[in-house]
Amino acid sequence: MRFFHLADLHIGKMVNGYSMIDDQRVLLDQVLDHLRKERPDGLILAGDIYDRRNPSVEAIALFDAFISQVILDLGIPVLAIGGNHDGGERLGFANGIQAKAGLHLVGNFTWPIPKVRLEKNGEVVDIYLMAYADLAVLHALVPETAGMNYPEAMDWILSHTALDPSVINVLVAHGVVTGDAPLIESDSERVLSIGGTEYWQSSSLKAFDYVALGHLHRAQKSGSTRIRYAGSLMQYSFSEEKHHKVMLDVHLGASGEFDVQEIPLEAPHHFVTIKGMFDALLAVPEAARVHKEDYLRVILEDQGSLLEPMQRLKGVYPNIMLLERAAQAAGTVSDKLVSSAQGARKMQPQALFAQFFEQVTGEEPTEKMTAIVGEIFQDVQKEGV
Repeated sequence: MRFFHLADLHIGKMVNGYSMIDDQRVLLDQVLDHLRKERPDGLILAGDIYDRRNPSVEAIALFDAFISQVILDLGIPVLAIGGNHDGGERLGFANGIQAKAGLHLVGNFTWPIPKVRLEKNGEVVDIYLMAYADLAVLHALVPETAGMNYPEAMDWILSHTALDPSVINVLVAHGVVTGDAPLIESDSERVLSIGGTEYWQSSSLKAFDYVALGHLHRAQKSGSTRIRYAGSLMQYSFSEEKHHKVMLDVHLGASGEFDVQEIPLEAPHHFVTIKGMFDALLAVPEAARVHKEDYLRVILEDQGSLLEPMQRLKGVYPNIMLLERAAQAAGTVSDKLVSSAQGARKMQPQALFAQFFEQVTGEEPTEKMTAIVGEIFQDVQKEGV
C-alpha cells in the first residue's frame, strides 16, 4: 500500500507578527494536487495540525476545506493524531461520525492505542494512532507505567501493543524519538518537557513496518529508514531557513517491500537571513532583489545610529520580520552589560525609553511617544511611587 506522510501543519501559526495562513493555503493546495494526481491509499497527519489549542476560525475553516476535499472529493482516507500544540478534545470531536466518512482522527492519547485497518487488493494494513501525551497522562491512563520515566513508559506501552504479524503494521506518533545519530531540531519546536525527559528510543519501534512521526520540523530518519519525521509543512523560524520542506511518499508491501520518496513542497515565501551595510541594502536595484518577497532577518553591519532603519528597509523589503545589529567587536558581553547598566542610571527617562524602543523595534520613537512617556514619569514622581 501507499501512503503520503505529513506532519506539523501548524495551521493558523503567527511568526513575528506575520500570519502564515496564506502560505499554508498555497501549500495545502500543492498537497491536494499531488493527492489528486497520485491517489495514494491514505494520508497520514502526524500531529500539530493546528498551532494552538484554540485555533482561529480562519484556521479551522482552512483545515475543514482541505480535509473535505481529501475525503469527500478524492475518496482518500485520512489518519491523523493530535500533537503537543493541538487541543485533543476539540480536535477529536465527533470522531466516531467522521471515521465513517474516512477521517480517522485521535486527538488525545488513548489506551489501548486505537487501530484502523485498511484493506486493498488482498493487502491489509493496521495503522495505530498514538496521539501525544506527557508522562503524567501516561501514568494516569496506563497505571502499569507508574514510577517509570518517559522512555520506559513508552517502551512498556509499545511492547504491550498486540500486533498482528500477518499484516503490515504502521504507527503514527508525535514526539522526540532518538536513534543512533543526533536529531536536527529547530527553534520553532515547543520543548516537550523541562530537562528533555520526554525523549524515547527507536529501539521500542522495531515491531512496526513503518513509523510516521511528527514534532521535529526537519525531515529525517531516526535509527532506521522505516522510522521517519516528515518535517513541518513550511519553514516557521530562521533556524529552518536551510530546510527543504517535503511530503513523504511511502510504499509498503505485504512481503516486506519498502520505499520512501520525498515530494518537495514550495512555499511562496522563504525564511532568509541577509547581512550588509544599511545604505548598500537600500541601493540594491529592484531587479536584483532576489529576496524581496521573502520573510527576512536583516543583520546590519553598520556602527552608530541610523535614522528609521526598519521603516526605510521595509520600503525595499516589505516582509522584514527581524532587524538586528551585528555584534560589536570590542569588549566582552559582561563588560557591555555593566557599561550599559551604568550608563542607563545616568539617562533621563525619555532617553532611556528611546534607547529601549529602538533596540526592540529598530526604529526611533516619535516625538509624541517620547512626550507621553515623559508625562507618565512626571505623574509617577508626583505620586511618590
